This record gives sequence, structure tokens and C-alpha cells, in this order.
Amino acid sequence: MNTRAQPSGALAEMLAADGELDRILSGGGLTFECAPVAPAPPPGPPLYIPPADWDAELRERQAAEREQQQQERDRIVAEELAKITDDSEEPERYPAQPRKRRSWFTKEQP
Repeated sequence: MNTRAQPSGALAEMLAADGELDRILSGGGLTFECAPVAPAPPPGPPLYIPPADWDAELRERQAAEREQQQQERDRIVAEELAKITDDSEEPERYPAQPRKRRSWFTKEQP
């Protein structure tokens, strides 16, 4: 009792289509030829990334800091010179008062 149940439904249709495809491809004298393959182009040079020049970057940063410090000093000097050589017509905020001469033996006058 070695009977197998025959497939039915969608499985039967799939197996029938598979058998039909095998019959078409194997029997009808069809041959498949591969298309010629073009040779691969030669590989280019390997990627080279030059190492960073840390010393040059440090020199640039130090030069920029020196320049900024010099500009700050120039600004401060210009402000101080402007205070000293102010030729404006405005009166001084705190005009100089004549100095009183005092002696140790004179009494303070109210």
C-alpha cells in the first residue's frame, strides 16, 4: 500500500507549470550562450590621504592669537592716547582744583 495522494489545487497547477517549463527548456533544442564579458578596467591608484601637519596648524593658531592680542593692545593704547590728547571743546568732568597749602602748625579754618 504504497499510494501517494496526488496534489490538487494551486499546488497541482504550480507543479504542472514547472513541468511545462522543464519540457520547454530541455527539449526544444534551445541553447543559451553567455554574452562576452568586457575585461575589468585596471584598478586606480590607492587612496592616499596625507597626514595632517599639526605643527603648521599650531603655528597658524599662535599667529592668529598674537594678531588678536596686538589688535587689543593697539585698541587700548588708542583709548589711552585719546584720553591724554583730547582736544575737544568739552570741559573736563573733574577740573583740577588749586591745591591748598597747609602746614602742620596752622589750624584748620572752618
